[in-house]
Amino acid sequence: MGSNYFRKLTVSHNGGNPLLGFFTNNSEDNRFITEHDLHPAILKMLAIPSQVNGPKIYVLGCRDGMVLLHSNVSSGYISVWDPIRQVLTAIPEPPLWRNHTIESSGSILCSRNNSEPFTHCGKFSVVWITTKRYDAQAHIYSPDSKEWEFLARSTPMLSEIDRRPATLIGGILYWPTKSRYIIELDHAKKALKYIQCPHETHDIFMLNIHIFKGHNGDVALAVIRDFTLQTWASTRSSTGDHESWTCHINFELDTFFGLDTSFPYNWKHPVRLLCVFEDKNELVVRAKEGVFQLDMSNWQWRKYNSARRWCTLHPYSVRPG
Repeated sequence: MGSNYFRKLTVSHNGGNPLLGFFTNNSEDNRFITEHDLHPAILKMLAIPSQVNGPKIYVLGCRDGMVLLHSNVSSGYISVWDPIRQVLTAIPEPPLWRNHTIESSGSILCSRNNSEPFTHCGKFSVVWITTKRYDAQAHIYSPDSKEWEFLARSTPMLSEIDRRPATLIGGILYWPTKSRYIIELDHAKKALKYIQCPHETHDIFMLNIHIFKGHNGDVALAVIRDFTLQTWASTRSSTGDHESWTCHINFELDTFFGLDTSFPYNWKHPVRLLCVFEDKNELVVRAKEGVFQLDMSNWQWRKYNSARRWCTLHPYSVRPG
């Protein structure tokens, strides 16, 4: 149940990274959700290890087959979990960890120097963002040095970071925050900054604003207001800094999915944006009628046959080579 199995999965997905399913932070449900008929041994591999699983454990992100886990309880920790190799790596406390006035989140960066196809590498580093009263800071941890290195600082702190996953676009990491801004970390330049979201989105529920790679290859926002999907593309100045936002797509989901707009919805927001994929132009939304996955490149979609109350999702794709 190793590389041969994932080779077959990759071939069946036309050479792409096969989506095995989603991790979720809904502790009342299975932490891994899939509708694929996966081999029982694979499902067992994708169960969060019992020694760390619990209602206070958060999945912060998945990238290249690795999963970043975080607990913010008093004896909390950070772990990097490699389900394919069945390796769980404990990460020491990052700087400022025990300051309870801090909001923090992280992301995992994977290094694949092995040229052998269908070989899982497992090399990684962890980037951690802390937002406190006066500033935001970025640190990076390397398992080789077993130390945290300071990367960058942004002053003042304009918005607290939240627990939705970071998005990697062109070597730059972007995080959502709790209000009106996103955070940009350029690791190469060691630059950390806030980017204000479009003014037209400032009244929108922040969980309905997600970051993805836009049609121009730059950072973009997917936004849902009531039943309308919008995408906003970033434009850059001559110095390469973000300059403005341009609305690229304005799309009515109720007409497209056949949603009943007259029904008294159980949730404050009739359509909830659950995730946007980092490596492809697709998103997942939840409405009263169910959960839908939409490909914005060709406007094809599928409906998940699930009665579960899905919350923010972390797509898990295996990348064997």
